[in-house]
Amino acid sequence: MSLRVKIDLPKPIRGAIRHAWSVLVEFLDLSWTESKDTCDILIGMDASADIKVSDTFLHMMVSKSYRHEDCFIDEPVILDSSGVPDYLGSAFYAMNCLQEYGSDSSDKYGRFRYVDSWQYRFDCVDRPVVMDYFRNIFDNVICLKSSVKWPMRPSQLCVTHDIDFLYRMKYSRPIFHLKRGEVFQACIGFFKELHSHSARNIDHILDMVNGFGYKSIFFWLLDEKSKMLGHVKVQNSDYDLNSEYVRSCMQRIEALGSFNGLHKSVSDLKFQEELTLFPGDIRVNRNHYLLFRLPSHLNKLDESNIDEDHSLGFAETWGYRNGWSLPYRPYNISAQSAYNVTLVPLNIMDTTLRVYSNDPREELEDKLLDYVTKSRINSVISILWHNPYFTDLERYTGYLDVFERILSLAKELGIRNYTPTFSGSSA
Repeated sequence: MSLRVKIDLPKPIRGAIRHAWSVLVEFLDLSWTESKDTCDILIGMDASADIKVSDTFLHMMVSKSYRHEDCFIDEPVILDSSGVPDYLGSAFYAMNCLQEYGSDSSDKYGRFRYVDSWQYRFDCVDRPVVMDYFRNIFDNVICLKSSVKWPMRPSQLCVTHDIDFLYRMKYSRPIFHLKRGEVFQACIGFFKELHSHSARNIDHILDMVNGFGYKSIFFWLLDEKSKMLGHVKVQNSDYDLNSEYVRSCMQRIEALGSFNGLHKSVSDLKFQEELTLFPGDIRVNRNHYLLFRLPSHLNKLDESNIDEDHSLGFAETWGYRNGWSLPYRPYNISAQSAYNVTLVPLNIMDTTLRVYSNDPREELEDKLLDYVTKSRINSVISILWHNPYFTDLERYTGYLDVFERILSLAKELGIRNYTPTFSGSSA
């Protein structure tokens, strides 16, 4: 059965609401056609509409004023002038990260800050609020409920690794102590790291992840040069992408069913320029340092051959940067159509736990395992563990255990392996 849906809305918001509706019906696996006359479901601004879109949403889109303080007043949902929730407009706003459009929020790297987000304001970053919006629509539209059951699909686990460096982390902590004149601590550090494993451990990572029945995406940096961002120096890779070791790693990754991707450098090079220099046909990306601004990042991606991007996550915390738990194609407001690229939101990153969190690692581990358990249905759980966290260097102690427990729990819960929508092959 194909539902006939009439979208009776002003032109400035018709495409946006159609986009949010399309994401919902794709999730429901429901066939529909757009009708100008007789319909099963009416989406409009009148009180008679089956799904009502608010005057607040219209004003926001026309004025291009996307501050969450103006859109989400007392709770993370848009309300119309009479206080009725606008769930479809809220889904569009959250899913497309509109709070970041035109925002002057910026950390030292130029990234949008979690503390300036509605997720921080309402303490709901660990909740896929867009799924809640969609469930409210589903439960209150009789035609939807009578056409299909609410999905209860097993989640998928997307395991990823950013290969920022292979060599330079060794001795970095004792050198830090030495520069501060802390000779005793430096000597102890040198002795410990002398006997530690190298970060040239791609085979070890592959074997471990495969042992749990999952595959990984390895994101590789092309640029070896550092880049100044204002007064902050950002280091790219410390390895040559065309070296014998890296090329052999990339080949083994694909031979074992895992995937290679571009880790877009912090540089003046465009996506397509890096892809041209990258060995093989690569279509998946994650930006180094999760460094990007919206919507310019999406526009740059659409000018390249990237089909799938994994950059959408907060560096400072785990959870949902866009309130949505599944891959999706974001909306291009200027073109009034969806972008070509698919975004796979990032949920959990090792560096978030070690650097940004104030909670003890044991408490964090319990929270993460609870999060994975709650996300076992209707989600793609994306985790990022950098290759140094698989070594026995002292500063990474304990985080490999967290990674293994996440994979073990995912396997126990029947969470399946995620496969990229596209994967190229190395040369």
